[in-house]
Amino acid sequence: MEPPDNGFMIFDYDSITDYLHDELNQRVQRNSRYSLRAFAKALSLNPAELSQVLKGQRKLSLNSAFKVTQAMGFTPSETRHFLLLLQKEKGRSLGLPVEFLSGPEPEAPGLSTAEFERVCDWYHFAILNLLETKNFEWTAAHISQRLGLTLTEAKLAMRNLEKLGFVTFEGRGAQSAKAHWQVGAQIPSAGIRKYHRQILEKAAESLETVPVDQREFQGVGLVVRAADLKRLKIEIDQFTDMVRNKFHRPKEENVYQLEVALFPLTKGSSPA
Repeated sequence: MEPPDNGFMIFDYDSITDYLHDELNQRVQRNSRYSLRAFAKALSLNPAELSQVLKGQRKLSLNSAFKVTQAMGFTPSETRHFLLLLQKEKGRSLGLPVEFLSGPEPEAPGLSTAEFERVCDWYHFAILNLLETKNFEWTAAHISQRLGLTLTEAKLAMRNLEKLGFVTFEGRGAQSAKAHWQVGAQIPSAGIRKYHRQILEKAAESLETVPVDQREFQGVGLVVRAADLKRLKIEIDQFTDMVRNKFHRPKEENVYQLEVALFPLTKGSSPA
């Protein structure tokens, strides 16, 4: 399955057809050869069924809807919203009253989906780390120069971080800026996917632009028991905490990003 990276939030849609159209269009923009058949395969749907859904000629079956939520990697809240949309659409198509379903939609705890969308671009969190560097200035000129952003991107990011309370000021002057942030599994998954894809793109760019003595890329192949995967993920989490505790040094000059990628290279199950 090709993970979505567009940042589209299912919470922002009141039509399953519109959501699927936007997701397909985004994939075609990334790869002009991407087809509806490929999209159907990624969603584990019959191409004819998907085509009719996109044309508004039919509604997803409940079984197909569950396939879509799994293929898109929806959180429980996203899944509930998606299925609620399906229920409303089916009700409307039958002429049934569905007003009783129109209550407030579930939001992820902490930041709302709309709020997190405003800060899920990579540079928002880079700015929060930049706050701790030596000679930092809370100005768009300084931030854009240090992170390679446009002045407009820097200004918008600064405004977002201030408005959402990620950055507060103590006393007078830019040097008093402090970052307050935590990002965990409760953040909407589409935003997390968008953030990590952007970081991976920055990593690929650094292979060509950053001198080898200022970067490090390593990989190791593993044969892993399925029963050990959960423990392996926990130890990776502990490793990243150890690295931050040992090497994170406020008031130094540069911000680095450490990414540890764990994913299967094999498809399906091995023969018995």
